Amino acid sequence: MTPKLFVMFARYAMIAVVSLVCVVHAQEPATPQTGSVGESSSKPDLFKPADGSEESQTSPGFGQEIRQIGGASILSAQPGFLRVGPFYVSSIEGVGSHINFRDAGRDNRSSGLIRSHMFFDKSFQQSRITLQYQPKIAFYPEGVHADFLNQRIGFASEFALTQRFKLTVIDNFSFIDDREQALEAGLSADPRTNYLSQNHLLGREGRYVVNDLRLSAGYLLGARTQIKIDPTIGYGYSSHTAAGERGMRLGGTVSLHRQLRPTTTVGVYYGFHRNAFQRQFSDSNYHNMGLTYATNLTPNWSVQLTAGGVNMDDGLGRHWTAEGGIQTIRKFRSSSLSLAYSRNSAFYTNLKPGFADHGDIMYSRSFGQRLAASLGIGAYREAWSLRDSEYRYVSSNVSYRLIPSVNWFATYTYRKQKGSSSELLLGAHDTFVTGFQWSPGGRR
Repeated sequence: MTPKLFVMFARYAMIAVVSLVCVVHAQEPATPQTGSVGESSSKPDLFKPADGSEESQTSPGFGQEIRQIGGASILSAQPGFLRVGPFYVSSIEGVGSHINFRDAGRDNRSSGLIRSHMFFDKSFQQSRITLQYQPKIAFYPEGVHADFLNQRIGFASEFALTQRFKLTVIDNFSFIDDREQALEAGLSADPRTNYLSQNHLLGREGRYVVNDLRLSAGYLLGARTQIKIDPTIGYGYSSHTAAGERGMRLGGTVSLHRQLRPTTTVGVYYGFHRNAFQRQFSDSNYHNMGLTYATNLTPNWSVQLTAGGVNMDDGLGRHWTAEGGIQTIRKFRSSSLSLAYSRNSAFYTNLKPGFADHGDIMYSRSFGQRLAASLGIGAYREAWSLRDSEYRYVSSNVSYRLIPSVNWFATYTYRKQKGSSSELLLGAHDTFVTGFQWSPGGRR
């Protein structure tokens, strides 16, 4: 990092930190609220949706847990959150980042960022409505971006129509600039509920827009058996090429789940999806089917498996391939080891036909009440795609609780990408991120 870039990086980081400190001092302590909305279940979560995507999961009690955008934590109102009626602010962050490209011919990048996680959460007698929003203000060398860039919005609603029949609607919208990818963690874990969320670290030029609408109708056939119908509608847009690319994903899945024991559930599924592209790729159809299995081997070791096959018709012929994945979390006294692997559609990852293999391993450890650290590695590779992309990464993170509601954190990530797509950030690069997070509902 050159002295000039280091000064620029430090300046943007200081702007973000000072703004955060001003917000903290301007806010009076909130009155703690009794109880919480959306308490996490002590039972293990079931599988990802049967089509292998990364969205919400269902517990053996057949409740739908609503997760924070881009992470594994359950969205719930905690005592101490900033609150006005059903509106909450769970965190505000001031962040500085720098990307150092090791290959010649590409300028390094420095930026500062202020972002927040806000949500609306309202429960009624037989339903619940939540709305998440992650606004961001970015400070780049060319100026301040406070417009509708790097935004994420999530909507979820549950309706208990009868004691047996439940309807869930989930919609996630993202408008992501390429530099926002530097702030994502490869794997997010919630050991309390045995849930893992894989984030894609594929670095791209330009902007990427995606919207994913999912409906889920679940009916209890008995005390331990449920049938589900899950239609989906997805939209994606990429500005990475001169002409841009747009795509739609339509389809759905039918699945049957059976709880064998309080900690073990099995299932079977069948699904059909169609990916339609406007410019570069031909339309493709997918028929997929398989089995699911989730269990707790011990009170501190959970395993979730999905195994099946997909028949893909891309206009050039039919192909069969395996799909599925594994997720496991092993908890120790002051640490945890998480592993996730999945093979599923590459549509939401990179707006392409074909499939993507994605694997992550992360080890996390706490040192006393204030200090925590983690180390992760991962890889991503596309298959049956006209222009394959892949990356590998190593990432480390450390955080320190300064006061009950403020944490300092720092992250270093090394990433190397390969592929034939002109929009990718090819080659090797280092990413440095540091900042402060204020969580008004943090530990007291």
